Amino acid sequence: KIDVNYIIHAGKPHIISSIKYEIPDTAISRIVLRDSTRRSINSGDRLNRDDLDAERTLILERLRNNGYYAFKKDYITFIADTTAGNKNVDLTMLISQPTEVVDSALASTGHQTYHIRNVHIITDYDMVRDTTSFSATDIVVHNGLNIYYNNDKYLNPQTIDEKCYIRPGDMYRVNSINRTYESLGQLGILKYINIEAKQVPNSTL
Repeated sequence: KIDVNYIIHAGKPHIISSIKYEIPDTAISRIVLRDSTRRSINSGDRLNRDDLDAERTLILERLRNNGYYAFKKDYITFIADTTAGNKNVDLTMLISQPTEVVDSALASTGHQTYHIRNVHIITDYDMVRDTTSFSATDIVVHNGLNIYYNNDKYLNPQTIDEKCYIRPGDMYRVNSINRTYESLGQLGILKYINIEAKQVPNSTL
């Protein structure tokens, strides 16, 4: 056996001296810069990869609570500018635009906000039986919710309505989905809850 001792000299950390934002989409810029008290990174902080990733996650959540259903974390990047012999870092956050092929060339497109078009609730879904389609024996429309029943109506429309925070016409918000998960889970009678958003044309869901 050999005993190995490691001596590590970490050195001085890099410190964020300034933060600059390059966000070409003005609507997204307003949302990102609106609440400076909720940022994970600030001038004077140590440069830390985990903090940068936490900031990306925070911005992603904030945008998805403001209708940006299709926004992805990959759109957010950081550039750290350091000077040789200096531990100060000028940090730049960039939020890029999505792209699509137009006339055989890549073109930037704007980030879209999405609204809920229809809400369909299947009360007797079987993960094994109904992998491709679902056949309902009854459909009830209650307060804009399309509720699909099979043979057993073990949940009445009023109960479903009270537990659902996703409404047709509302802006897409991930918090509404999470609240619906939590509220339905409190019923206890449900073995499986899954909420799936499917994108359809014209900036709706």
